[in-house]
Amino acid sequence: MFSKQLKTEGGPGHPVRWIAAMGAAALVVGLSACGSAAAPGGDATPIAGLGDCGTAPVIPAQDDPDDLISTLPQEAQDAFSGFNQPVLASSWADALPAAGKPYTVGLAFLPVSNAWATAAVAEINADFDKAKAEGLVEGDLLVQIPADAATMTAADQIAGYEKLVQQGADVILMYPLDGEAMKAPVDAAGEKGIPTITIVGNVPSQYAINVGNNAFNYVAQPVAEAAKLLDGKGNLVIVAGIEGISITTVSLDAAQQVLQACPDIKVVGTVFGGYSNSVTKSSLVTFLASHPEQIDAVLQIGTMGAGVWDAFESVGRPAPVVIDIGTTAASLAYWKQAEADGYVGVGVPETAKQVVDSVWDVLQRVMAGEKPLVNQIPVVPKLVTNDNLDDYVVPGEGTSSQADTQSVGPWIDQEYLDQYFSSPGN
Repeated sequence: MFSKQLKTEGGPGHPVRWIAAMGAAALVVGLSACGSAAAPGGDATPIAGLGDCGTAPVIPAQDDPDDLISTLPQEAQDAFSGFNQPVLASSWADALPAAGKPYTVGLAFLPVSNAWATAAVAEINADFDKAKAEGLVEGDLLVQIPADAATMTAADQIAGYEKLVQQGADVILMYPLDGEAMKAPVDAAGEKGIPTITIVGNVPSQYAINVGNNAFNYVAQPVAEAAKLLDGKGNLVIVAGIEGISITTVSLDAAQQVLQACPDIKVVGTVFGGYSNSVTKSSLVTFLASHPEQIDAVLQIGTMGAGVWDAFESVGRPAPVVIDIGTTAASLAYWKQAEADGYVGVGVPETAKQVVDSVWDVLQRVMAGEKPLVNQIPVVPKLVTNDNLDDYVVPGEGTSSQADTQSVGPWIDQEYLDQYFSSPGN
């Protein structure tokens, strides 16, 4: 039983997917360095010059002390809207890494505890093997991956990272558990000519190149698209991940910023799904029992889309517009079933393969001497709409699937990535 929505034109295509992938055990520590924003359910900071309802605001980055963003091309500047991490001049803008090719690569990753992380590590190994065949790297991939997410500490990861340096890594690919804690060891390695490329998280060091989603844009852009689908009016429920952590507050603030321009869209409640479809379903079923009013949209922030669909289906209520941030094969299977009844939605995709391949590209660019300008490369989110839904749906995967969506194109377009290097293609 699905609600019908009028179709509108949709354009093509948060750290959240990575967070959900690794599980709550490493989550609170890992996000402690992600910055802060309005408290869940609080008022977003008012912004001047709001556009019409259905547009994502472009607001200044929060930590750009040397005004470096203004020196980048306009497309790159827009990607920093609301960005809350330190933007620093890269130490590799002038000095080259100590090693030329072939070089030795180290990997510092969090425990591999689910399908997404397993796929990510497999893709890193595949990219390493390809680079080795091309003569870019040598030896074996040096790996430091603790076995247990529940007991891993920042000190454990620092020890593993420093071991990679001692083993002779010339560049380190890293998923940091605690970005602030990693700053000192990353600085120390950088002073030896060893760059660090982050897959997720953010190390506030000029020696790191942080590649990842801008948590603000990652939410603001799909919420703006959904506001257009709703014609600027309706009741909205938010399903966030874990209450009180910084990625939750940044994400909620982004949604609230967009909705300031939409006075007829009312947030009727916020529940927390813990990045779990089963918890999301349970929380929403409880919420819906005491909220008989029509729900027109649900914003889910982090791979919990299947749980949203399941909740509404289980209580026999029409499915709302699901703002599906971190789409999965299961959530898109629900969407595809509903499409025949006129359902229209919006989502943000990204797969392990896409993420790893783009981050590996950045690693190779840095080691080739392409000279990154700043220590941050924020990814521009792509959108799933009804116009391109079939590209992402995984054939044969149903609503209980644990699979990723199809990988559609690169996570980061090459032309966009070129803007962050002074010598692209060198």
